[in-house]
Amino acid sequence: PEGSIRANLGLRRKTETWRWKWEGIYRVAREDGDRTSHHGDLGSRYDWLMRGSRWFAFVGGRYQYDEFESWAHRVQGVAGPGYHLVDSESLSLDALLGTGYTYEFGSRDEGRVELLLGLEASWKPFEGHELSLSNHLLPQVNASEFRNLTRAEWKMKLMGSEHLALVLGLDNEYDTADEGEKYNLKYWSSLAYDF
Repeated sequence: PEGSIRANLGLRRKTETWRWKWEGIYRVAREDGDRTSHHGDLGSRYDWLMRGSRWFAFVGGRYQYDEFESWAHRVQGVAGPGYHLVDSESLSLDALLGTGYTYEFGSRDEGRVELLLGLEASWKPFEGHELSLSNHLLPQVNASEFRNLTRAEWKMKLMGSEHLALVLGLDNEYDTADEGEKYNLKYWSSLAYDF
C-alpha cells in the first residue's frame, strides 16, 4: 500500500504569568510497498511572562527520531530571553535569543553548542482562521555549520463546528552539516479537534 499517516497531539496553556506548550508528532509514509519516511518528534517549551513588560524568559526541549537520517535520534535543550514585538488580539510576533545544546546519536554520535535566533508569528485575519509562522536559526558555536527550522500552518475552522478544523502546513529543516539531502521538507493537511 501507498500513502502516509501523520498524527499530532498538542497541548497549550496560558495564564498572566506563564505559558506552556507541548507537541508530539508521528509520521510514516510508504511508496511502492517500501517505507520512505518514518519519524517522531516530541517538544515542549515553557515561557515566564513578566507583567507590564514585553520581555519574557523561556526554556525548551525536543526529542526527534528519524529512521532515514544519519543521526537516528536527536535531543536538544535551549533557554534564553524573548521579546513581544507585537502583542494584540489578532497579531502576535515574538523574537527569541537563546543558547542550547544538541546531541545526536545513531550512526554518528556528536554534541554541539548552538545559538538560537528565532521569530514566531500568529495572525488571525478573521474569525475561524489562524496563520502561524516560525523560523529558528541555529548556528553552531565555534563552527561554520547551522540549522534552520521553518514551520508554517493555516488553521481553518470548519463551518458549523466549534471544535473541528482543517490544517494545512509545512515543516522544513535545512542542515548544512547533513552529508546527504540538506533540505528536509514535509507538508501535510489534516483534521484537528480543539477541546
